Amino acid sequence: SLQVLKEVLPLLKAQEDYSNDALYEMLCAFVKEKGYKNGYVMWPIRTAASGKQMTPCGATEILEILGKEESIARIEKAIEKLVCMSSFTKSQSEAIRHQDGPLLVLAGPGSGKTTVVTKRVQYLVQDCHISPSSILVITFTKAAATEMKERFLR
Repeated sequence: SLQVLKEVLPLLKAQEDYSNDALYEMLCAFVKEKGYKNGYVMWPIRTAASGKQMTPCGATEILEILGKEESIARIEKAIEKLVCMSSFTKSQSEAIRHQDGPLLVLAGPGSGKTTVVTKRVQYLVQDCHISPSSILVITFTKAAATEMKERFLR
């Protein structure tokens, strides 16, 4: 998804006509040129633009509704998030994105626990729209608690 969004972004920026038909034609030409499957390109665009994995309409309809400026802003934000998440291991990414109830992060020193917990709180507040007052973070040392608090405030 990250690579596709990076490849498509300049095309979307250069596109003058943001009608559904024009966007679809441009993206289909891109798909054909690259030898990709249609869904390989449209799914990341739809997800980035809508913020949802499932939508009642396709990528180009969403782009048309949002307009050029908002579409590009959302795709740039998605690229930024994907780049950030790519620096984590699979287990760390799963911990950050966990939404179903409490989560215990248990790992050795220097393994990135504090970073994972702070990113998780950021994800819950910004992406899942959970109130910060509904989130409880517990750590075993005052130093770790102070470090997390400083990171939360940044």
